[in-house]
Amino acid sequence: MFKKITKKLAILTVAALTMVGSSVTVLAADTVAPTAPTNLRITNRAGMQIELSWGASSDNIGVDHYVLYADVDNGYTNWTEQIGTWVNANDSRKKSVSMQFNQKYEFYVKAYDAAGNESVASNEFLFNTDIVAPTAPTDLSVPYKTGSYVCLEWKASTDSFSGINRYMIGVYKNGSLVSSIDVPNYETPYISKVITGLESKTTYTFEVRAIDNGYDGNSSAVSSIDVTTY
Repeated sequence: MFKKITKKLAILTVAALTMVGSSVTVLAADTVAPTAPTNLRITNRAGMQIELSWGASSDNIGVDHYVLYADVDNGYTNWTEQIGTWVNANDSRKKSVSMQFNQKYEFYVKAYDAAGNESVASNEFLFNTDIVAPTAPTDLSVPYKTGSYVCLEWKASTDSFSGINRYMIGVYKNGSLVSSIDVPNYETPYISKVITGLESKTTYTFEVRAIDNGYDGNSSAVSSIDVTTY
């Protein structure tokens, strides 16, 4: 008895599927992520308020929205945060951000499609809100000199948050700037630089200042020394 019923049900099921098989459509899930946004950059600024913009992503079906993120470092802890709400794909690709003083921000943006697929991150845009200038170089001296060059040496500056990026040397003759020289920062107690191309028996004034890693490059006070070549 049970065997006959099972057989009839199976026949009816196959017949029903055969009748509607030509009109059944199977939808495949969207698993393709959008391409990464490009050229994340600053396009406007007013103090600690900046506007970031980026290039469009593409997707096999369509980009739905973008999300801007930031890895934040305040010198004590690090965290990642989503910056505000998402930006719809049909809007201009811009986002305004308010930042806090003395923090380092590494911004990046990702694209998402309607299925929730996430792109890889865009390029990073770094913004360091350090507003405190470094200490001035100290112990500026001349270990040796000749008729055409001078060796300057000074004690390294310190910075309270972002660290020293470089030093700038201004070379003056008779009160006029004749050259400006960038010196990379080295993690050593003393920094030195040989200044060449000088005239013999001539007095020069050398001014040295430190520049930190803040976005605006905070400058220290100047240390100076007068030197007469041989």
